[in-house]
Amino acid sequence: MALALAVRPKKHKNPSQSRNWREREGISPWLPDELFSPKFYDTSNYKDGELEKKKENDSFDISVSLKKSINDSKCLLELTDDWDGEGSLGYSELTLNKTIEFLEENARSHFLNSGVWVTAPEICPGPNGSIDLLWKLEDRELLINIPVEESGLADYYGDDLGINTIKGKLNLTEKHEWILMWLMK
Repeated sequence: MALALAVRPKKHKNPSQSRNWREREGISPWLPDELFSPKFYDTSNYKDGELEKKKENDSFDISVSLKKSINDSKCLLELTDDWDGEGSLGYSELTLNKTIEFLEENARSHFLNSGVWVTAPEICPGPNGSIDLLWKLEDRELLINIPVEESGLADYYGDDLGINTIKGKLNLTEKHEWILMWLMK
């Protein structure tokens, strides 16, 4: 049975019950009650029993929309060399896994810091076997290009569709939730 709830939880007399409920629902347990709002989370399309968020590494699972975007990206592995007839490289499982790991790690970190899941990006074919994470929001766009090289730096470019742009390189071995904070501002 699928749930489609976005309701304010009842206040519990026992704070640990409230925190446990929030963890199960994928809501930051550190989000103050006065900032809590249904817009901060999405439990739609979860089936009974899928709301257990804790994993062995004690991190939260990701949002439904991020899961869908990640699952959809697996079709990139079907694009082999010369998939476009112009000599483009195919996409490796290693590069896709690196992209997914970067996205999941930073989305969780953003969520734990803000209580808000980042909007799911499009995970698209990039140049020379690299993979692009592309967000197009109403007032901002962000592109992060994950390179094929294992020790390579990711390029990023963001635009607020007005005055400000950001660009640079990201070391993929570090967390960069700040860039998602910029995006979700």
